This record gives sequence, structure tokens and C-alpha cells, in this order.
Amino acid sequence: HMNPEPITSRWMRGTAWRMVREVIFGIGLNQMSDYWEERIPATMVESEALRTAAGSMIAGVIAGYLSHIPHNLSTLKLMTPSKTYWQHLQALVAQSESRIPTSLAPSTRKAVATGAAILFPRAVVIRTAQIVGSFIILNGTINGLKYAELPTSIPTAF
Repeated sequence: HMNPEPITSRWMRGTAWRMVREVIFGIGLNQMSDYWEERIPATMVESEALRTAAGSMIAGVIAGYLSHIPHNLSTLKLMTPSKTYWQHLQALVAQSESRIPTSLAPSTRKAVATGAAILFPRAVVIRTAQIVGSFIILNGTINGLKYAELPTSIPTAF
């Protein structure tokens, strides 16, 4: 692991941005998925399972995109706690500069790289696809369990 700190203190690194990421994820999974599912007309998609999957997909794309920068910042802080969040963000901007034409003026190139790092972050598609898959699996399971015949009480040994 890049962070040489003991696990007892290392786990706290990046907590603030991790919380932001998890709140976005939770809203996406618990509210946004239902919101989008309810707006898909049954006349357009008859299957409840497919409407659940479609709502989860839309919510997953939104949550994946919005939570990507917080995810990156929390991960970078966890791995390299000696740097500030600002330094980590500047490193993401520096990585984005390679995607910007060198023909631009340096100040313009830096501004475009900053916009690209925040609006079109690297690896956002991969992470978003993972979140979409998670949302479809979790919401699909929840939807499927609505129809399961489960016991209403737990038998005891006494």
C-alpha cells in the first residue's frame, strides 16, 4: 500500500469525500432509481423488472458521474495523505492537460484542462458502468424479493 501509516489511522484518510460519495450513491440507489423507474410509462416498457433496470441505469449514470470526483479525491487522500485535497485536484488537472491541444495559450490550456478534469474526468465511464451494474443488481433483487413468500416470524428453539 502506498500509505505507510498504520491501519488504525490510515482508514480515516479521505473520510470527508468518501462521505460525499456515499451520500450520492445512497440517493442514487434509494431515491433516484425509483424516481426514474416511476417515469417510464408501462405502455413503453411493460415488464416491471425492465422498468426497474432502466430506472437503475439512469440513476446509476447520474450517481456515477456526480460521485466520481469525490471518489477520486477520497482514494488519492487515502493513498497519499501528505498531500492536500487541493494538491490532489491539481494532479488530476495536470493529468488532463495531456488531453488538451498544446496549440492553445498556456492559460487557456490550463483552464480547459481544469474543466476537463472536473466535467469529463478520466475513468468516469468505467466507474459509472460498475455503479449502473450495482444498482441494477440491488434494485432487481429488491424488486424480485417483493414477490417471495417469506416467513413472517422466525421460529425459536424454546
